[in-house]
Amino acid sequence: MWADDLVILAQGTTVEECERKQQAALHKLQEWSERWKMNISFAKTEQILFTLNPSEVNGKRHPNIHFQIDPKERPTVYISKKDIGFKKPKPVVSKRRRPPNTPPVSPPVPTCALRFEQHGRPVLAAEQNFNDLQRSKFSHVHGTTVVACNALPVRSEGELLEVIGRAPAGADLKLQFASPVRYNTNPKLLGCYIDGQLLFNGHIDHVKKRLQQSNKLLRRYTGATFGVGRPLLRQLHIGCGQARADFACGVYGSFASEKQRDRIEAEQRRAACIVSGCTSTTPGDAALREAELLPLELRARQHAATLLERARRLPHHLDPESLVRPTPTATRISHGGGSAGSKGITRGCWRATARSTSAAAGTLYLRPEEQLIAPPRPPWEWTATPAFHTELIRPVRRWESAAVRRQAALDTLAQCPGADAYLSPDGSAERGVRNGGSGWVICTPNGTELLSGWCAAGRLCSSYHAECVAMRNALRDLQRALLHPKACRPHLQLLMGNLVGNSCIASCMPPMQVQVLWDSQSAVRSLSKGPIAQRKRIESEIWDLIEQLWVQCRCELTFRWIPSHTNEGPDAFRNLLWGNTVADDLADRGSRLPQFECPVNLKCAAAAIRRHVADIWQQRRPREHWHWTSTGGRKPVRLDDPQLEKVVACLRTGHSPLLQQYLHRIGAEESATCQSCGLEPETAAHCLTCPARPEARLRHLRHKWEDPTVLASHPQWVIDYLWEIGKLQPILGDQYGSLGDATVHSSQ
Repeated sequence: MWADDLVILAQGTTVEECERKQQAALHKLQEWSERWKMNISFAKTEQILFTLNPSEVNGKRHPNIHFQIDPKERPTVYISKKDIGFKKPKPVVSKRRRPPNTPPVSPPVPTCALRFEQHGRPVLAAEQNFNDLQRSKFSHVHGTTVVACNALPVRSEGELLEVIGRAPAGADLKLQFASPVRYNTNPKLLGCYIDGQLLFNGHIDHVKKRLQQSNKLLRRYTGATFGVGRPLLRQLHIGCGQARADFACGVYGSFASEKQRDRIEAEQRRAACIVSGCTSTTPGDAALREAELLPLELRARQHAATLLERARRLPHHLDPESLVRPTPTATRISHGGGSAGSKGITRGCWRATARSTSAAAGTLYLRPEEQLIAPPRPPWEWTATPAFHTELIRPVRRWESAAVRRQAALDTLAQCPGADAYLSPDGSAERGVRNGGSGWVICTPNGTELLSGWCAAGRLCSSYHAECVAMRNALRDLQRALLHPKACRPHLQLLMGNLVGNSCIASCMPPMQVQVLWDSQSAVRSLSKGPIAQRKRIESEIWDLIEQLWVQCRCELTFRWIPSHTNEGPDAFRNLLWGNTVADDLADRGSRLPQFECPVNLKCAAAAIRRHVADIWQQRRPREHWHWTSTGGRKPVRLDDPQLEKVVACLRTGHSPLLQQYLHRIGAEESATCQSCGLEPETAAHCLTCPARPEARLRHLRHKWEDPTVLASHPQWVIDYLWEIGKLQPILGDQYGSLGDATVHSSQ
């Protein structure tokens, strides 16, 4: 078994205070590892000093921290004071001026005789220089250093000489060696390279190199006459390049300077040009929008806010509020993006960035739902065995009529064994993302209502989460009614008492059968994976209630999926599907209840942050830019052919080799004037409205010949128009002739 990336953090006002805390923690770690018979890899252990002191940054100060060596493995080292002497110094040529006829003299160097013994046998004996004792042959081979002499701590060669000088003559001094913790100015922690000032320059260099490799891979999949489509190129970039940049993006993107972030933005702009097919001179904003990518600055805010929400949902004993509480940010001694010598500039902090983004997204002040860290019990302690059915006896489609889907559901229920009660939960959310409501109803086979209820599901809530909330509360009501039937309403006490008496009190009787008719197929499939496979707290709570119903009430559940909204309209009638219609109405009533007390899970909070960042990117679009004019702020329609898609994408950005103005800008043409009419520069807008091409324009662009959004809404019309006026032949070649003729005829 290997356990990696264990971090020990010590804080203090001085380096010496941090050394004492770290050394005490290392000793405790070694004692624990020896007790549990585990080994610590000294060679892989590294340390780094976080400081803003100019005399200590960038490795100028190395804390003295070490591991103790097992006495059974290290040799015992003795030094005899009676062997101490002074060897003749070597002449040293001094650069300073000295009196004439004066030989150069260097200070005497104290020496001693070292005797290394292991298990009573000498293993090494040599004359050593005290000043080189830390770098002796023994220390170099075994990676150790002297830390004590006669049980007195030694931090330097001077302290060692001082301890030896106080010892009586002829005494043997025992040296204690230890393994020092190696100092690294840029250690790698959890895949992120950090430094003493948290500038993340080393990590940005690593990310930039990886993005360059990813861009080379993308170029191999593109060409003039071959290549994959834009969706596959985009997925390749997201999986190979952007995934590396997004790792720890919320941290280093908040701490790093703007100049350092621009290095990654430049590589991502190149990737966006490759994915979208735009030219290399296309502005980064337009290229990113064509490739449907977000800039690093917005992704850093998104990841920082998601990290904050994840930290807020840690278990209570870890004090998550202390992790997300805003802290004052100290000024940095240098700024990579500022002028030379600029000091005292305050950098950003991921907490401040995360809190501002989370507050704007509306998730910061909502009650968080504690995240599920581990299953509540081991798998061998679960005894309930509910049944799950996710298909009907006859497959139906969503677009089929309600009568067809209702009949398929009734035919499936008719072939199922009877049940003592039927439970129908339902949930809804406004636009599927907010103001969720949950409703449930429990009825008998003849349609008599036993229990019903509704509740709010959360201010930020998905339809799936609202469905799970309805199921959890329905099972709680069922458990409460079975355990305490007298607490029910008077007209339900007899029904609930009969169910409990017939199925639950007598252990020899068969268990009570309850069928759950659920219109959420994804929820049924997720629960069918078992209690150990659940990754959300609410799903784990549902499984816990299933176990309690079986153990305490001998209630056996069968989950069955049925199509939604099948018993509505004028031909609706009271049948087994009636409960689903009632639960839907109750869920709508629950969505109008106050929502702020309901906990919000991590997935819903992350989705809200993602939507907020997307809105920022949409609002940041410059209205005066041609790309906004050509798309109208909407997502363009894509073409199947990747080469034709590149042609239209270049026209939407205004940087296309088909345009005379662009060729003049890059120096390929002497004039930017349109060669057909000779009236004005040939831009993308002029190419679509050129007065010299009225017939082709009216034939292919039709009623949108004056609307530039035709580039986004009807790109095939634009391709047919460009082919007829002869713009595509010089670029695409003759092999696209048959394709162009076919598209022209099809558009007519």
